[in-house]
Amino acid sequence: MSRMPEVLTKEEYESILSFLESKIKNDWSGWKHLRNVCMYLLMLDAGLRVGEVVSLFVKELVLGNVPVTALNLTGSACEKDSERIIPLSPRLQDVIGRMYRLLWSAVPCNYDGFAFFDESCNSAISIRQVQRIITHAGLTAIGRPIRCHVLRHTFATRLMRVTNTRVVQTLLGHKNLSSTQIYTHPNSVDLTKAINQISTEKEL
Repeated sequence: MSRMPEVLTKEEYESILSFLESKIKNDWSGWKHLRNVCMYLLMLDAGLRVGEVVSLFVKELVLGNVPVTALNLTGSACEKDSERIIPLSPRLQDVIGRMYRLLWSAVPCNYDGFAFFDESCNSAISIRQVQRIITHAGLTAIGRPIRCHVLRHTFATRLMRVTNTRVVQTLLGHKNLSSTQIYTHPNSVDLTKAINQISTEKEL
């Protein structure tokens, strides 16, 4: 029997987001904190792997000075055989727009630079550094460390509640459907909901 992947509850992932957003300042000095929110939402709301996040260029997220409405993940930005188009949530588009106005429009690299960096747009932030950011946010906001992949698992689980397995497979970039089916396992909330529904069912 396959093990159900670790996921966050809505309260947990919103608490982590609130913590990350609380660090933002509305001036140049707050750009790293805004960057952290953007990276977090790309994993939580778009299901990107951390390696895909750090490989993104500004030109993949912004077109004509405005955020893209869908991310076309291709080439070096994604893992082999996982190219895909992912519509972006309104809050993710909003954060991308804020990133452009605060940071990307002002740095020398502009569109051709890495979207997420530490000091220079010519060099991407490391996967290890992103993991440290997410781990610290989890510890501070909900009292336990969080791996980046848990955000992708959470994205997939949220999707599975509102759409079918094939759609989830496409959005995750899974080559095989079996990789997606781990998210079809019901949790305790699903089981309770099912029992409550039959308990209130009217006789035909």
